Amino acid sequence: MKVAVRSCEPQFTTDLAELYDHVRKPDITEEQLDRKNMLVLQAESSPTKNPFIKRFKVTGDGEDLFVHLKKNEVLPYLEWATNWRVIARCSQFMQIHAASLSYKGNGLILAATSGSGKSTLAAALMSRGWKYLCDEFALINRQTHELHAFPKAICIKAGSFPVLDQLELPRWERKHYVKAFKGRVAYVKPSELSQSNLEQTHKVRRIVFPRYVAHQEPVLHEMSRSEAAIQLAEMSFNRQVVGGDEAMRILTRVCRDAHCFRLETGDIHRSCEMIEAIMREVDTPKQTRQYRAA
Repeated sequence: MKVAVRSCEPQFTTDLAELYDHVRKPDITEEQLDRKNMLVLQAESSPTKNPFIKRFKVTGDGEDLFVHLKKNEVLPYLEWATNWRVIARCSQFMQIHAASLSYKGNGLILAATSGSGKSTLAAALMSRGWKYLCDEFALINRQTHELHAFPKAICIKAGSFPVLDQLELPRWERKHYVKAFKGRVAYVKPSELSQSNLEQTHKVRRIVFPRYVAHQEPVLHEMSRSEAAIQLAEMSFNRQVVGGDEAMRILTRVCRDAHCFRLETGDIHRSCEMIEAIMREVDTPKQTRQYRAA
């Protein structure tokens, strides 16, 4: 799907174009807009009661998506709106709030709410040679039950900047960007992480529900497939659109063909080692019910 982005200040679209320079297309005129087959987003001024305070808003197809934004908040919300609106049109997928990756052709879902550290964990696995699919959406084909890629830029909070530096992953940040409760954020550009083939699919073999616990030895517990399916349904963005019964049927099938775990993460390297260990055992049934990093 093509996306057209306009803004009242050139810097907003310049930043977005640089972040996604690997997929940028030539600029077009107003007359060339195909509104039926193109997503149109705009960053524009937002009225305020105080004329000395400048605020902005992000709209999509004429609808206000985010309002009263400060200047350094526009790019994060413009980037998020772009991806969110594209995904909203992809009705062929179950859409789970999760990071997704592939290890030697086998799919992994890292399902968690915001603040769990899933994006940082996805970036760390990427640095170890994993194939990056997405850091926010696990797209599960409703017919084949396989994972599809949507390699958006990885949004990382300031607290994880030292981890990125340690992993030698380049941070993209033209200025001090801020995004709601996340505070200061930066990005890891997808072009520097993966050249994912968008047509390639991956069978889900492992589902992990990570939760970051500072200064703790990572612990991995196996969980029941039924509990995992229920939790995935709770994390689905489009369960109501798909229909509750169909959504549970799809997710139950996905979990039936995978092994499911809870992970209390701590040290990023040891957490990655534990995940890689269970991925290496995809074709070898595991008897142990609890795992600890060596």
